[in-house]
Amino acid sequence: MADERIYQTDDGQSFFRVRGNQNIGPFSTEAQAREKLCKRVVTWVDRTSMPTPWLRAWRRTRSFRHPATPQS
Repeated sequence: MADERIYQTDDGQSFFRVRGNQNIGPFSTEAQAREKLCKRVVTWVDRTSMPTPWLRAWRRTRSFRHPATPQS
């Protein structure tokens, strides 16, 4: 898949495509373009795999917790 995204122009500069056919570059070598593409993919994966913090706050056990000391 990465090979389909990375391409080289006639003047020897390398680019890669992301969603929406947006071109990122230029890079002086194909290896640099591949490295930047890999870093970008890792950030996308990190963003989508993070648990949403607001779900924890909506758990029933948190909203109905009783205090440790009895109230008089």
